[in-house]
Amino acid sequence: MSDDDYNDFVTFEPHAVLVVRDEKKFAMFFDPKYEYIFYILREGPQTLKEITEKHKEYTLKDKKDKKEITIYRYLKDLVEVGLVVQAGKRVYKDKIATDTLYNRAALMFYPVIISEEYWKREENEPVLKKLAEMISLYTGKPKPSLATTRDLISNMYKVGESVLGKFLEEKNEEISKILGDYTFGQMDLLLRAFDMIVILLNSQFYDKEMEEIFGK
Repeated sequence: MSDDDYNDFVTFEPHAVLVVRDEKKFAMFFDPKYEYIFYILREGPQTLKEITEKHKEYTLKDKKDKKEITIYRYLKDLVEVGLVVQAGKRVYKDKIATDTLYNRAALMFYPVIISEEYWKREENEPVLKKLAEMISLYTGKPKPSLATTRDLISNMYKVGESVLGKFLEEKNEEISKILGDYTFGQMDLLLRAFDMIVILLNSQFYDKEMEEIFGK
C-alpha cells in the first residue's frame, strides 16, 4: 500500500524528555519483550502491523519473531504504564476501517531511580567492590572503603534525581523547543553530555567523598 492510499492523523506530540521515577517502568526498557518496540518507535507513530513487521526484521537472526497478537499485548503493557501512547489514527481511502497509531510517550527517557537505597542492596555490593579496585588502579592509591565508594556513587546519582530530573520536568516545554527536530541519536548524545555537566556543577553533593578518595 502506498502513502497515497491513507492519511495519518496524529493527535499526540511526544515529550522531548520524560523523567522515569518508577523502577518497574525503567526495567521494561531492558526487557526483551519490549526493547525492540522502543527502538522501532524512534521512527515515529506506526501501526500494529508496521511494528510487527519491523519486529520480525530485528529478531530474524534470533528466530524469535512474534505474531501480531503478541506484539499487541506488549504494546498494551507499555500503554498501560504510560511509556507508549495511542498517538492517533491511520485513515484509509475508500475504507471505513482505521488503524491505531502508536508512539513513544517521549523522544528520550531519563531514569532517576538509582538512589541511595539502590546501592545499599546486597546484590550491588560486588559492583562497588570492583569500582573501588578500578579507582585504586586509576589513582595509584589504596582502594577506598566500600562505604566511601557507595556514598560517592549515591551522591552523584542524587544530582540526577534532585537536580537534573527536576530541571527536565520543569523545563520540558523549553527543552522541546531547543531540541527541535534533533534525531534520537543527537538527543541521546546531548543529554548524556548535559548530565555530566550538571554533575560537575553540583559537586557539593559529593565533595567530601572526592576529597577522601582523590585528595581534592
